[in-house]
Parts: sequence; C-alpha cells; structure tokens
Amino acid sequence: MRIEEIISKQAQRMPNRWAIADSRRRLTYREWTGEVEERVRELRRAGAGAAEGEIFSLQRPNSIEWVTDMLAVLALGGIIMPLHPETTDDERDKLFASVPPHWMLRPDEVRRQRPAPASQLPLRQTESVKDLFLIGYTSGSTGKPKGYVKSHRSWTCGLEGWTESFRLGDKERIVVPLPMSYSAQLYPAVHGLATGAEVLLMDNYTPEGLLAYEATCVTITPALIDSLLRYSEKRLSPNSRNRMPRTVISVGAKLSPSQRWKFESCFNASSLYEYYGSSEMGYVTLVSPEDAKQAPDTVGCPFPGVEIAFLDDKGRLFHATEDFPGKLYVRTLQAFEGYASEQELTEESWNGEWVTSHDLGYRRKDGRIVLVGRDRDVIKSGGSLIHAAEIEAVLIEIEGVEEAAVLGEDDETRGEIIHAVLVLEEPNQLSWIKRQCALKLAPHKRPRKWSILKELPKNRNGKVAKRLLKEYVEAGAAAEM
Repeated sequence: MRIEEIISKQAQRMPNRWAIADSRRRLTYREWTGEVEERVRELRRAGAGAAEGEIFSLQRPNSIEWVTDMLAVLALGGIIMPLHPETTDDERDKLFASVPPHWMLRPDEVRRQRPAPASQLPLRQTESVKDLFLIGYTSGSTGKPKGYVKSHRSWTCGLEGWTESFRLGDKERIVVPLPMSYSAQLYPAVHGLATGAEVLLMDNYTPEGLLAYEATCVTITPALIDSLLRYSEKRLSPNSRNRMPRTVISVGAKLSPSQRWKFESCFNASSLYEYYGSSEMGYVTLVSPEDAKQAPDTVGCPFPGVEIAFLDDKGRLFHATEDFPGKLYVRTLQAFEGYASEQELTEESWNGEWVTSHDLGYRRKDGRIVLVGRDRDVIKSGGSLIHAAEIEAVLIEIEGVEEAAVLGEDDETRGEIIHAVLVLEEPNQLSWIKRQCALKLAPHKRPRKWSILKELPKNRNGKVAKRLLKEYVEAGAAAEM
C-alpha cells in the first residue's frame, strides 16, 4: 500500500484526533486532510500530475505545509525530492543536473521546470516508476551528494517493526526537530501520521523549544544530545528535566559511553535508544537501553525482517571476526532502488539480493553487530590496514575528549600516518590523552600527529565532514601539537 493511502485510512478512522502542529497552527486529521485535498486541486490547476512519476522538489522549513505538499504530490502519483531549506541556488543547480525535477515547490511558489530529460531512475526492488516515493541525497561527506531512490514499500514495510522496537503506542506526540530533508527525520513523521500519532514540527531547533512541546518521542543526533545536556546543566531544574520525551532515539553516529551516561544521569525518566542504518539499507540494527548496558561497543541486533551477512572483497559470504572484519550487507524490503543516474555506483552497492553502505564489521557470538569503519575510510600505514573508526572510538572514550576524528596523512616512510584531530574540554590535556592511547592502542595504531580544533566541521546532518576537515588541517586552521 502507498504511503498516502495508509495515512488517509488512518485519518478516516480518527478524524477528530490531533494530527499535526507547527509553531503557528494545530490541526486535526479531518482539518489537515481537507488542506491536502485543496492542495491537490491547486497543483492540478497548475498542470501537475499529468503523468505518473513526475518529480517534485520540496524546499521549505519544517511546517504543516511541507507535509501537506508531500501528501498532495503522492496523491498525484508524483515522487518527492526533499531539499534542505538552506540549500543555495548553486547547490540546487548541481543536484538538478543529475536528477532534474518536473516541478519545484517552495513557499508561495509552484514552478514548472523546463521539460526535463528522462532521468535514469533505477528500478530494482519494484517494477514501475509509479511505485517510487522519494529521491533523497546522501550527505556527501567525501564527495558530491548522490541521489538515492526509495519506493513506497521500502518505507511502509517497516512501520510495524518501528512501532514494536521502540515500544510506541497509538497516542504518541512525536516531535521532529531537524529538517525533514533528512530521511531519519521524515520517517518518524510518516510513521506517526500512519499510526494516528500527533506530529510536532520544529522549524528551528533549540533545546528549549524541543522540551516545550512536551512530546513523548523524538529522533535526534548525538550532537543534539550534547546541546540538550549543556542546556540542562545551565537552565533546567531536576523537575523540569521530566519534559524530555519518554522515548529518545539517537541516529547518525554511534553514541560514546560518556554521552549515554551523561544523558541517562540527567534525563533518568527517558529511555535512550540507538539505531544503525542508512539511506541505502533502511534501518538495520537496534541498541535498546538494555543492550547498551550489556554491550556498549556494539550497534545491537538486527531489526525484525532484516537479515545481515558479511562478504569478503570478492563478494563471497565470509565469517567476519574482530581480526578479520567483512563488509556488512543486508537483505531487506527496506532497501533502496539505487542511485539516480549512477548505474555504476548502484551496482557497487548490490550483490544479488544483498545491499551495502560499505561499512565493515563482524557479528559477535551473542548476535550483536560491531562496526569497525568503512572500506573507504581505511588508513594504510606501514603495511597495516587501520580503520579510522576504531581509533576514533578509543579517543572519544578518553576523559577530556569532546570530539575526535582520524585522518590518514601521506608519509614517505610509512605510506600514511594516523593524524588525530580533537576537540578538548581543556587545551592542556593532550599529554594525558597520549598516555591513554599508549595503554589502549597497539603501537601501529597510535596517532603520530595531533591537531586541536574548537569544533569539528560537520555536514548539515551533524556528521563530521572529513573532506572539509582535511582541507582545514592542510590550510593550517588546526593547531598542531
């Protein structure tokens, strides 16, 4: 079933329940679906929906109108292309060069683009362009963003598993703090509307604003968790901390043990979950609060309906271990169709029925999954292959380290050396950190070069932008120690 059909049926069952709110308005399901129907009529009058599979770019801050546009486009048989609200004209032109939309929807604007050449939309999991739901963009931390294509089924097949895994009821208040151009923010909104919850949309995230909604569930990043902790320490009384949503889901990067400990100490009435997934694979593994206590170094166990396998560099099934990790693949209905206009990259992501985001890891005896890095984030030093994520995980656990990233730097003798870039609580802690590394890391895995920054450069979704970080370091923006 299509997404708009599921939400429409939910609205018919509970027309008078609160459906959606932003900073200006609050609507019931009946009121909101009425606005969706009116928007469909407006778009039809403009000429939209004449052909199935028309692509509509959506660019506006989080708002009721954003979700209304999405449902109206889907009702017309279209495909949404969410853009970050701060996307510049130059950035948009580059995105449109690979996947030109037929229509551009912005606040107070419905613009028909010049007739677009047939973009190469992959169809791997589904048979027809009419089954496609979304063209999104990867963060592009190491290169240009890639347009990934998802079907309706890839999202609807996981709705029930999401409900069960995070123990959600049918009367949740789900707050969406970051732009819905991120699928990790849009998915909770779609899930909420499909299950009869109320969805609360923030157009400008602040810790104070998030807590003011008194929501029951939120999906956030580790960077937002840090901001909430800082706000709590300065501004919140112990009783006020109960305004944190009951269910908090962290995504985007692995939480450090210290982040989790600080959060659970500060917001002890909330349950903190993590999940690992990607645009290509969907959601893959879950770390429950119980898992985090028993196995904090893992990304948990697979979600229902997700199969995991590890393959070697020749694409063969492989018994991955801590010493010999393999590339993680999944078999799931949530998988993407491929990258738009990028057939070669699409083929690199698939091996038969199995899809990957190129992360490396292994399965423990208890079934939990450990990630050690990406096959494209490996430092070749002195004949050894060293995964940057492994070193970063050790660094972030050391007291006094707020953020850590590891780069490979060319070296005539060793090929590459490990360069650690840190954000520290106090600038004079580096000697202590080096001593801790000597205790925790084998000699060939220890950083040979160190730099300090006030903060690490990040993409809009909160992930460290390593390509930009490397440029900072090479330009001398970081203090070498």
